Amino acid sequence: MSPFRCVVFAWGWHRSLFSVMGLCLLLACGSAQRFNWLGPIEVRAVSNAGLVAGKGSNDTGGVRAVRAHRRLGAELQGTLGGNHSEAWGITGNGLTGVGFSTLSNGALRAYRQQPLGGLQNLGVLAGNTDDPFYWSEARDVSADGKTVVGRSIDAQGLLRAFRWSEADGMQDLGTLGGFHSGAYGVSADGSTIVGYADDAQGRMRPFRWTQAGGMHDLGTFGGSIGDAWATSADGQIVVGAAQNAQGQWRAFRWTPAGGLQALPGLGGAESGVRDISADGKVMVGLARNAQGQWRAVRWTASGVEDLTQAYASLIGQGSYLEVAQGVSANGRYIVGQGYNAATQRTEAYILETEPPKPGRIRFIANDAPIPRGIAASISWDGRVVVGGYGADSNVPRLLFDLSYFIRGYAFRWTPTGGLQVIAQHATALSVSPRGTNIVGICRREGTVNKTDAFVWTEQGGFQRYPHLTSGLVRRDPTVYLVVARDDNEAATVAVDPVPPYNPCPALGIVEGVFEFNDGGGHQYCSPLYPLPLYWYGTAPQQSYGNPRLLGLDIQCGAPFIVPTDGTVGLYIGYDFSARSYIVTRELPGIGSTFAFSASAVGPYWGSIIVGASGSHAVRWVNRGDELQSLGKLPNYDLYPFAAYGVSEDGRVIVGVCGDSDFTSHNSVYAFRWTESDGMEDLQDTYGYLLAGTDYILREAKAVSYDGRYIIGMASTSPLNFPQALYWLDTWREGDTNGDGCVDDADLLRVLFAFGTEGTEEPTYHIPLRHEDINYDGIVDDADLLLVLFNFGSGC
Repeated sequence: MSPFRCVVFAWGWHRSLFSVMGLCLLLACGSAQRFNWLGPIEVRAVSNAGLVAGKGSNDTGGVRAVRAHRRLGAELQGTLGGNHSEAWGITGNGLTGVGFSTLSNGALRAYRQQPLGGLQNLGVLAGNTDDPFYWSEARDVSADGKTVVGRSIDAQGLLRAFRWSEADGMQDLGTLGGFHSGAYGVSADGSTIVGYADDAQGRMRPFRWTQAGGMHDLGTFGGSIGDAWATSADGQIVVGAAQNAQGQWRAFRWTPAGGLQALPGLGGAESGVRDISADGKVMVGLARNAQGQWRAVRWTASGVEDLTQAYASLIGQGSYLEVAQGVSANGRYIVGQGYNAATQRTEAYILETEPPKPGRIRFIANDAPIPRGIAASISWDGRVVVGGYGADSNVPRLLFDLSYFIRGYAFRWTPTGGLQVIAQHATALSVSPRGTNIVGICRREGTVNKTDAFVWTEQGGFQRYPHLTSGLVRRDPTVYLVVARDDNEAATVAVDPVPPYNPCPALGIVEGVFEFNDGGGHQYCSPLYPLPLYWYGTAPQQSYGNPRLLGLDIQCGAPFIVPTDGTVGLYIGYDFSARSYIVTRELPGIGSTFAFSASAVGPYWGSIIVGASGSHAVRWVNRGDELQSLGKLPNYDLYPFAAYGVSEDGRVIVGVCGDSDFTSHNSVYAFRWTESDGMEDLQDTYGYLLAGTDYILREAKAVSYDGRYIIGMASTSPLNFPQALYWLDTWREGDTNGDGCVDDADLLRVLFAFGTEGTEEPTYHIPLRHEDINYDGIVDDADLLLVLFNFGSGC
């Protein structure tokens, strides 16, 4: 959508649409695909977020598996002890990679790599041996990372296709009556495998193997041999190449209903398919043109496309793409090799075939930079952001310097009302789901560095709680400060029975001085950080004189209290020895461990917790029983990652990678993680929205109920000078259900919500307001016109 169209529409149709003009200033105006050369490496596969797997050379002449990213560069991986490794497959979420590597004795072994644990040697079909005569290679991996396929030498010295699983280890898939076989592709669930196998006449044939039916010959086009390279997610479409009667290789697509079908070429004699998207709609590979030159191609329902010609304006004059080796499961990215005329060498490339993801971004403080600020919390509908700004010191990104939070101004921000200062010498730390109640920390009157808790409501404004402390110095009493779902009052939970307790679920920030009773007297100590508190159920029953700590035998241990009923409620936090706890169990970790936030709604209530462990951003699932790393971005392996915010269902997580104290000016970036796409560099995805500024998205601090809105910090370089707080809307304008397409479903949602605030979330009936597209508080004709104006966008 052009900015001209947006402004004309605002003037010509309805005065209330005038507010749309402000958003258009930082909208995606125009759409273009992106292309990047990745340097002299070879690439084989790509994730849904553009994380590339392949191989490259190190400084000593060895070959190493490579993970590459178009903005962050390429990173060499390790080996199983030898001097050679290659990456061949990667899951759509980028969490699991497969390939092969040499051992210290030169033996070649298939491996699986996951975020935790490094390279896993998958062994060989010959059994438990390191003999270099027996070797194995992994070529592909299922969507969940639990099934790996490839080829290996068996005990008889024969090369055989294998299927490896966590449960059963390495399994020989057999042949079509001959001696040899190899597996190249696997379906999403690991049940369908494709590759090549010898028949009884010794001919190499493309095969499809299923758990139910075994191995089947897919045939050729009259020739003797063929290969099956990949399969769709459901295993119903197989692609590869097979020879015709003249011995020429021809690209094919096979289905159970249609059998082997030849795909069109570029006018030359040969072609081949190397990969296919999860839905089977995009296939990539190579084909000879009329001049006999190999060119990278893409097949869709529209036919065959020469990628060199289609994207000539992006790849540069004199450059050409020779082969497309892989396509992401979502069909968005294509990777391969080509000739870069600028460097006069063969290089790897990544091509993003779709326009940048839609989004709108605002700077908090009337679309202007904000001095030394922090965006701390966001309401469920994403329309209220709270935090603090204006301190005369650098911003503590992990909330550990309490003096910062009482030097500036606590704020409340909305996209229509802008910035509102709600307290001086204060910082707002949490906001209620409806956005009406805010709690935070403020300077105690008559002191310099002592603090009180405060509550701000739309009805009553600012209210100090001088009898409760959220600060570093005051020791009596201990306080848990949270925001309750009941908007009549923000709940303040203390160790002594100070009202009001609130029986509704709450999610917020814990801050205070924690008391430890060692049986011989009281020992007081202070937490280094405010803690995220997750409280569910009735008010905790606990003794101020003898608080229940969580499993530590040292004084000043875990700074939080167990709720009354551990089956329905829990606190999350971390202790001074950097270990995190949930209810009465220590959360599993791989080093210093911090829990920052939790999913907010049943049946997901508290079932997913996010934070940091070791140098990884992590989530805990199954109420803390299982630790999962969210993965890492290339060239950030030595930097810590932390997950700060999580959506209500736990499927969208945001955070930061880089130095926790932000001292490394250009090594801190915001990320978003989703179950489907994995770790995503927010600057790479949404940096185009900041065109015309010098800002980079450095931190993502919180995310709204359904993952739509993200808040955080952007800055120039060097970091913090200056900085801006941002509010990012990741949905397309007019898209009211988050499916990426503005269509009749969105039109109907607006019509059904007409005259209201918008639809509500189902459990607690809190409006999410997605149908209120122009943020004016009511779904009306202005919103209807915006849907019509954007109708068909993204479809």
